[in-house]
Amino acid sequence: MMVKRGLLPVVAVVTLTAANALAAEPDKAAQEAGRAHFDRAVELYRESDFRGAIIEFRRAYNVAPNYRVLYNIGQTCLELHDYSCAIQAFEKYMGEGGEEIPAERRAQTEQHMARLATLVARVTVTVNRPGADVLLDDVSVGKSPLSSPLVVGSGHHRITATLSPHSPATKAIDVAAGDRIDVALELADVAPATPAVAAPVLVPVALPVVHRPSRVPVWIGLAFTAVATASAVTFGVLSLSADSNLDSKTDTQGLTKSSLESAQDRLRTMSLATDISIGAAVVGAIATTVLYVTTHPSKEPVVRAGPTALSGTFHF
Repeated sequence: MMVKRGLLPVVAVVTLTAANALAAEPDKAAQEAGRAHFDRAVELYRESDFRGAIIEFRRAYNVAPNYRVLYNIGQTCLELHDYSCAIQAFEKYMGEGGEEIPAERRAQTEQHMARLATLVARVTVTVNRPGADVLLDDVSVGKSPLSSPLVVGSGHHRITATLSPHSPATKAIDVAAGDRIDVALELADVAPATPAVAAPVLVPVALPVVHRPSRVPVWIGLAFTAVATASAVTFGVLSLSADSNLDSKTDTQGLTKSSLESAQDRLRTMSLATDISIGAAVVGAIATTVLYVTTHPSKEPVVRAGPTALSGTFHF
């Protein structure tokens, strides 16, 4: 009933004020631009394009402000069932128009406002820091501290406060008609960024060069000992053979003195060679053992010299 009754008054107001609603503005260019938007809004309203009409009415008011346009905005918001928009437009209309508003229009507007007050909720928003931008459903509604509560329709709403460099604060609320809600938003300090850990610094470090003892003398000693041992065995066998030969000659009748002396000389030579070979083998074995012990690697790992080593600290 209220919405349908509002259709005729808005057309009447538009018709009556289109020519003079913006006449008080001193800037002629602004007056012309405002009147163009106003006329377009009236046409869209008559065609029931209320969304287009509200945009044009608001543009007309912003270009060439006149309190009379606010009544048209309020009526258009009623057609859109945007009750919070309507009551705010009517309140602003009554505030700016004051005594200039005719008594009949004032009474009609007060009736609208009384009815709308039962269809909207009022949300008082406080922010812990001044100068924060307050947004209602992602639309800015002012800076903190807000001078008056936000008027919202029934339903789900999101209220946000932003102020650089603080982290934004957001609260979602569900309101019903007639609610009066307090919403406190706390803007928190931004946590300091975690410092990056610097990469370790590579610093050349000279490491001691540990030389592994040469094993060549050990192998030479082993070879000498092996040769001497083989010679001792060979000459030992030859000595036994010479000794056996001497014994056989001694038992032979008619043995000449020269043959006996030759066999004896051979035995002595082979025995001497055998003794020398045995002595050489013993000396070689002892020398090889000493070389093996003195050149045997330690059980600890041998560190090779490297070009660089990792050194340094982490920087925070």
